[in-house]
Amino acid sequence: MDILFLEAYHGGSHRVLAEGWAERSRHAIRVLTLPARKWKWRMQTAAWVFAEQAIREKILRPDLIVASDMVNLAEFLGLMRRRMGDVPAILYFHENQYSYPPQVEGKSEFQWGAINSSSALVADALIFNSEFHRRDFFDCWRRGNRIMPDERLTSERFAEVEERSTVVPVGVDLDGLDREAPSDAPERDFAAQPPLILWNHRWEHDKGPEAFFDSLAAIRAEGRRFRLAVCGETFPSSPVCFDAARRTFADQIVSFGFLESRADYARLLWQSDVVVSTSRQEFLGLSVIEALWCGCYPLLPRRLNYPHLLPEDQHAAHLYRSDTELAVRLAAILAEPAQHLPYPARQEFLRPYAWPNVVERLDALAETCADRKA
Repeated sequence: MDILFLEAYHGGSHRVLAEGWAERSRHAIRVLTLPARKWKWRMQTAAWVFAEQAIREKILRPDLIVASDMVNLAEFLGLMRRRMGDVPAILYFHENQYSYPPQVEGKSEFQWGAINSSSALVADALIFNSEFHRRDFFDCWRRGNRIMPDERLTSERFAEVEERSTVVPVGVDLDGLDREAPSDAPERDFAAQPPLILWNHRWEHDKGPEAFFDSLAAIRAEGRRFRLAVCGETFPSSPVCFDAARRTFADQIVSFGFLESRADYARLLWQSDVVVSTSRQEFLGLSVIEALWCGCYPLLPRRLNYPHLLPEDQHAAHLYRSDTELAVRLAAILAEPAQHLPYPARQEFLRPYAWPNVVERLDALAETCADRKA
């Protein structure tokens, strides 16, 4: 099939999915992209930007359209109906704009979720990156529907859309990580070199970086020794706590900033001992999956998708309930690292995220969607 993929925020997991699927698919996937910035502008204008681009490049009738949730799919299909006709369309959800934490507390931004809902109504199939995300989106949409002044959607309409939804995660390049694994890694000597704590998330407010650095400051005040690596995608408007942390923890820092090379990033994962998340928004946890595969001991909040990432028998050891508990857990690991580390690498529960498994599911869904519409 000829598939047109529309990605209005080409960075992070959005980029991983678009490029990873296009590279590995048995179908021909053409990806149109916009840079990963100004996401509110993307949600409002990407549809007509992509429509103009498709017209210029004479992309007249693909067999299937796939759009990420940063695209107003309903608007794009409306703009292209005279040229493309009734092309089947899949909507892939990376985030839930209904529950995305606003930068200004208490500020309602219902309109972004409403764009996602319009897209969901016209899509022939909806793919979510986790079951947690799928449930969260429909729960939020129903709550939003109840506060509308009138003309609400019926429960039957919600059920109809929900029946078209399924879950396929973003793929992880486990083979690429394995290529950078040390072949003869010596046993860690924590007396000579303290554990390396890793934070590998986007440098934005929804990832809760302040809570992470506050926990590090608390355990350092107790005299605990550690090394620190902070990586992840950075932005001109990243929270100011990163600049402060670079100065505060200068003596502990091993790596600080975005790593352009995937090989360098993979080597850092294999060198790290503990991976921490303090996220207030996470619907999959791609960076944590990568760190887990490389044997990083996880300390994750008991919320969002994190409980679904780990087997239930690992919850007690690796999920925390509060920022205070995170600091206590970190301090305990640093006090007696040999009792906690290393965390076993390459655990079987992570294999469903490998790209060969994911791309097979995505291709099969694309074929089913196109066949159903034919």
